[in-house]
Amino acid sequence: MRQHITALAERRRHDDDEAQGRRKQAGFTLIELMVVLLIIGILMAIAIPTYLSERNKAQNTAAQTTDRNALTAVQAVYAANNAYVVPPSSTATGFPAYMATQEPALKWSASAVSALNSVSVATFDSDNTTGTPQDQSIVLTAWTPTGGGTCWSVAQINYTGSSSGLSPGTYYNKAAAASGGCTAAAPTTTTGWGSSWATAG
Repeated sequence: MRQHITALAERRRHDDDEAQGRRKQAGFTLIELMVVLLIIGILMAIAIPTYLSERNKAQNTAAQTTDRNALTAVQAVYAANNAYVVPPSSTATGFPAYMATQEPALKWSASAVSALNSVSVATFDSDNTTGTPQDQSIVLTAWTPTGGGTCWSVAQINYTGSSSGLSPGTYYNKAAAASGGCTAAAPTTTTGWGSSWATAG
């Protein structure tokens, strides 16, 4: 009798062990999986907009840095020649190509740009067209894809009497990009130009 009871007890322990093993191997329930997916979805809903916002800020900062580096480079030329010209000539013909030899880290262009680390260049004189003094001021414009395309410009005015109404100094502008990108152009008005990019546009 005692042996029979012992055998029954052993069998029950064996059955309990098998049941516990089956429970351990059962895996996740559908509800548990749905909870995990819900948590992942919430985290993605928070993380993706934050990532995109930080990426846009980084691209905007990169464009502003491109403008500042370009301005430093052209100011060295201005200091040596009293104009934004290709030495030893007295004209700005081929000025972007010349600047590419002076600051090869940037991509210089006289036309539209639509890539990071590129800058569009426009030199102009006292009436924003031609005449004397020639090529005494400059606008540098960089592009970012932010918001469908944004143009970040910096203008260095080095004379009194600009037809734009801007006094000598450094001015900043930001505007939506055209379909072909961003093209530097002489300012024709003070509208949109500020003492910093935070006050421009």
